[in-house]
Amino acid sequence: MLQIIRNKTQGFFAWMIILIIAGVFAAWGINDYFFVDGADGAAAKVDGEKISWRTVDTIYERVNREQAGQVDERQLKEQIRLALAQRLALLLATKAQGFRVSDEQVATVFMQIPAFQVEGKFSKEQYLDALARNGYTDASFRQELSQDILLGQLQQGIIQSNLNFPNELNRAVELLDQKRDFGYMMIPVQKYTSTITVSPEEIKNYYEGHKSTFVLPEQVALDYVELSEKDLMKQVKLTETDLKVYYDTHPALYSTPEKVKARHILIPAPRVQEGNPEQDAKAKAKAEEILAKINKGEDFAELAKTESSDSLSAKQGGDLGWFARGEMVPEFEQAVFDLKKPLEIAGPIRTPYGYHLIQLLERKLSEKRPFNDVKNLVDEQFRQEKAQVQFAELNEQLTQSAYENTNLQGISEGLGLKIKTTDLFSKQGGKGIASNPTVLAAAFNEDLLMSGKNSEVIKIDEGTAVVLHLNKHQEAKQQELAEVEKQVQARLAKERAIAKTKETGEQLIEQLKAGDKGSELAKKHALEWIAKSKVSRGTEGIDRQIISLAFQAPYDDATSDKKPALRGSVLPNGDYIALVVTKVTQGDIDEVDDATRNAYKQSLSEINSQLEYGLYTSSILSNAKVVFSEMQQ
Repeated sequence: MLQIIRNKTQGFFAWMIILIIAGVFAAWGINDYFFVDGADGAAAKVDGEKISWRTVDTIYERVNREQAGQVDERQLKEQIRLALAQRLALLLATKAQGFRVSDEQVATVFMQIPAFQVEGKFSKEQYLDALARNGYTDASFRQELSQDILLGQLQQGIIQSNLNFPNELNRAVELLDQKRDFGYMMIPVQKYTSTITVSPEEIKNYYEGHKSTFVLPEQVALDYVELSEKDLMKQVKLTETDLKVYYDTHPALYSTPEKVKARHILIPAPRVQEGNPEQDAKAKAKAEEILAKINKGEDFAELAKTESSDSLSAKQGGDLGWFARGEMVPEFEQAVFDLKKPLEIAGPIRTPYGYHLIQLLERKLSEKRPFNDVKNLVDEQFRQEKAQVQFAELNEQLTQSAYENTNLQGISEGLGLKIKTTDLFSKQGGKGIASNPTVLAAAFNEDLLMSGKNSEVIKIDEGTAVVLHLNKHQEAKQQELAEVEKQVQARLAKERAIAKTKETGEQLIEQLKAGDKGSELAKKHALEWIAKSKVSRGTEGIDRQIISLAFQAPYDDATSDKKPALRGSVLPNGDYIALVVTKVTQGDIDEVDDATRNAYKQSLSEINSQLEYGLYTSSILSNAKVVFSEMQQ
């Protein structure tokens, strides 16, 4: 309840909001996932509820655009459809189990999303603007957020019900704290690279057999003009007087907010719109009864522990800690900030969650920070404010000018923006603006490639916009043998050197299996034998690939002969490593300190919980009646 009263999101909810804003479904701006009209048709049905093709297509178009067309349409649509079906099945199952989300819960969560705030406080204008930019209406966003909170309740319920058994923890410690003794030698691929010779005929044959490897992809180079808020900030001229005037006219920006520390007792009551006056009256009477006890001398904190339904704060005697204006629901906030003296009590106060008794503990008045302490901050904020206004004005002019001019010269002269040029880049992207997905999509769009005109204004981020013009277009081109002869020769030599290195390494492994000592073999082949002892998975100073290989070796400490475990592998750079594990020491739960033991318990619980949740979601989908229609052509 404290999470609801205090409009804050922490822990799981904070993580969930990130997913809502940046994750798969929310970032794609889907409106009404699971509803179809007659003309649209259903992509799938889950227990009779429909998922529309329009929803699938909307998600697909967004992903395809962000990936500059580098996706497999049919495969991606299948993945989207399956993900939506699983989500719908979970929602239906969750609702059937009695999970519910109130309007107040939804409002509490979205009011704390930073993207919807101005100067740390929720802004309705900012909220609606952000929704519009991401393809949402207020109703569709609330619906989607409600769904995610609902699924969050389900996941938390499964996670919190997870139990760890002692044998699981013991086994986890045995594996995680395991230490291994091993030795190894590295055969560098370079040892053979210089000895490999490749004939002209072999080069030609390799080229002919791998022609598709030697194709230059389609590339473009772009001219562009860039409107940047950061550049505009640098151009703003400010005097000391300007800064002092701004400082004096914006006191809230440079003052510590007034804060209060308070505690409360909450008696739950039904929402007013539910129309249950009898229950409401009982809750109010209970609050008044508790207030009477306090007035007769009973301790507020002790009563909070036994009477308050806000379980989180009740443990601390109802203590809510310090908070400023804007962090509580309005009715609660008004009442507590109206209190004048410490230990003064307000209430019963009605909020959407019931009746509160509120006791003021302390108050910190707002204090304005000295000008000299915040001068640099004032300068930055004033510049940013001026630059934002100028950016908005120039962005409108840029939009109009991009439409009116067929090239960038007129835009450059009219707005004073320098024409810049990118290097050639492919659909995989390049440097600078060429790494931006929206720019990539526009760069290879036929409108830009064929029209000879400017692009529309493209938003790179909140403070940067560009207009593009094609400078150079280079179709995909098969490279001739003469152009890539050295490249082919080097590739052939490298492949053969890797093969020779692997062959030598495997021979060494066989000799090690036969009982030869690693140190003697290494010396015979002019290699270095390196021995390591008591190496854990997290040991520093040893290459992670070597540690990984050592712990992959199937060494059975329980066998009577305790034969060394051998492992050979070609590394990504072509080198070969021959490794021998000689001893395994299992981790011991009795040697683990309390902090580490608790960390292992937590990690084990999280792993088990995620596994259980994954199994649960899979079972829900498998038990649901799911019908997929034929894929649209």
